[in-house]
Amino acid sequence: MPMKTQIKRKSNILSFALVLCLLIGCLFSAVSVKSYAAENETYSYSSVLEDLKKDESFNIENYPAKAEDNSVQLIQIAESADKELLVYAYHPSRETRKLDATSINISTDKTESLADMPQNSVNYRIYSLELLSDSGVFAKYRVKDFTVLSDALRFYNITTIRRAWDENIDEKPNGGNTVSEVAFAVGKQYTAYTYNDEILYTCLETETIEITDKYVGFMRYKDGFHLFPGYEACDSHFVAFNTDRDIERLYEADVYYVQQFNSFSMILGQTAPTETFGSPEEKYAYLNSENKQGYTGGGLFHYKYEWKEIETVEEFLAKENRTDMYEHGLFNTSVTNTITDTGYANIQNKKWILRFAGTEYKRYPANGFSEDYYKVTDVSILRLKFETDGVIYNLGVVDNKQSGRPNDPDNEQKEEVQPPTFDWVKELWDKIWRVLKIVLFALVGIAVFILVIFLFPHIITFVIWLVKTIGKLIFYLLKGLWIIISAPFRGIAALVRKIKDKGDDSQ
Repeated sequence: MPMKTQIKRKSNILSFALVLCLLIGCLFSAVSVKSYAAENETYSYSSVLEDLKKDESFNIENYPAKAEDNSVQLIQIAESADKELLVYAYHPSRETRKLDATSINISTDKTESLADMPQNSVNYRIYSLELLSDSGVFAKYRVKDFTVLSDALRFYNITTIRRAWDENIDEKPNGGNTVSEVAFAVGKQYTAYTYNDEILYTCLETETIEITDKYVGFMRYKDGFHLFPGYEACDSHFVAFNTDRDIERLYEADVYYVQQFNSFSMILGQTAPTETFGSPEEKYAYLNSENKQGYTGGGLFHYKYEWKEIETVEEFLAKENRTDMYEHGLFNTSVTNTITDTGYANIQNKKWILRFAGTEYKRYPANGFSEDYYKVTDVSILRLKFETDGVIYNLGVVDNKQSGRPNDPDNEQKEEVQPPTFDWVKELWDKIWRVLKIVLFALVGIAVFILVIFLFPHIITFVIWLVKTIGKLIFYLLKGLWIIISAPFRGIAALVRKIKDKGDDSQ
């Protein structure tokens, strides 16, 4: 069977099984709310109690008023006729203190096998909520900037719902941080399926991980050595945190934040500074423990920095308290980077660090001084993929929206120009001598080549004469040697002939 056919057949079987499970789940589920928004031409919303009471299993007595419980609890969701997503919340203390829900974390991806999914396959987003109706402890909200998908089977994985921070009831974070929204766990995956013009719902409980303590800050890295007051830098924004689960290894993290350009100037003679802002931008960072980020400055004798996107607090503290030496030839510059006492106090009791953004910073004189930078606020961790006891988890995160101190980096940099030494003279001479040796060898080679070209005929003649002369010498040398060697034999032969001649004469 061709591969495409196999895949298609498996996909059809899986889809049928999902629909069957959904239908069975609806039969036994108390979650059976229809699309409650009105469908007439002059579109208007029904009340929260009118919607909730259409669910036969809804019992208002299960949701008592509790003056001291300032949480927000999600009861149900529904899709409207205009493809809007509605959420219904229980506010136990709403009759004594009105605390509206402000935002919600939703992923529309199916997440049954979340731990096996690659990074970014489950994409949590933060959506603002608009209050439509409230009654007693109940409230109905519209999820802003959200459009219901046209898929037959639709998933809503909801991890968190938030309300505005209240200084009278909520704990203030340490280190000069501020909280704009307080998070409450939801941990539910809803499914919606359209069947015979009705929308059927199911709901499954899901695991989450909660941020128990965190600190938002940034490190400011200068671009290079400057003789004048102005300079440029990189602000490396981070969040240090602890969780309600033990994390042995942290692999991935998704982070939400808001970034806004800010220009500040204090001109001589002005009674108040001038400050202008850009439009806030919602940003999402997708981090991996294997990735590194860095910054190379553009100033004189530019400095270089590098950091990991995910690291332990111990690694962070060890790398950030350091001195780097930059060589410039005649002199060197040492740059000492030190974490401030305030920064250390707020970081050292955390376990993990996420470096989620890098922004530009500029400071320059202008009859006073001016600086351009980006404020990073409302930082919230959305997802963590981690390992504990050999098991890998990939969970949505319950986390506040928290901001750091925009004008106070958590590090200090001290630059120091080292006085020149005589070592540079020796180094310079060594470099010159290496060049001179190369030039000398080249000149000798050229001279030899020229001599060979112009003296070649004489060299050939000389070689021929030399060969002949050596040949003659060898010939005469061998001849003389032969005479010497053969002399005794010739003497014996002469003596033998003489004796023989005498014998012949006597006869």
